[in-house]
Amino acid sequence: MDSSTRRIWESILSQSDGDVGFRVVHQAPTAAELLALRESVGWLTYPVDLAQAAFDSSLFSVSLTVNDEVVGCARVIGDAYYRYVQDVIVAPAWQGKGGGSLMMEHVHRWLLEKSAERYRGLICPPQSVEFYEKFDFQRDGVAMTLRTDSLPSGEK
Repeated sequence: MDSSTRRIWESILSQSDGDVGFRVVHQAPTAAELLALRESVGWLTYPVDLAQAAFDSSLFSVSLTVNDEVVGCARVIGDAYYRYVQDVIVAPAWQGKGGGSLMMEHVHRWLLEKSAERYRGLICPPQSVEFYEKFDFQRDGVAMTLRTDSLPSGEK
């Protein structure tokens, strides 16, 4: 990704062992980068134009980079009242090194500053619950989804 396009609010984290230099940029990854990340963790992928439209309509997005390569992302979606954290992804080679936490620190700060009187939530698998609890999310009921094997007719 072109480093000149990554300009807003940068934050650099070097792990204590000095091996990792993450940068969080308040900008969405490209649609191709998002789809590559989703595929890298075994998530459903979808057409590039749909991925682009999804990020274009996000309220807030971050990309996690190492040497200008996108290795993670996260975003907030919602409306006038609801805010949901979505697409928190770190490429497998970079998991467990603090990048997910760094992105969530930015997302958490944005939620507190920009969404004080709003409902804020997320859906995650059971193995991720403790991770999100570190950012003040609490278990609240049961998450349910309506899944289909393909996109609705008429969508590509």
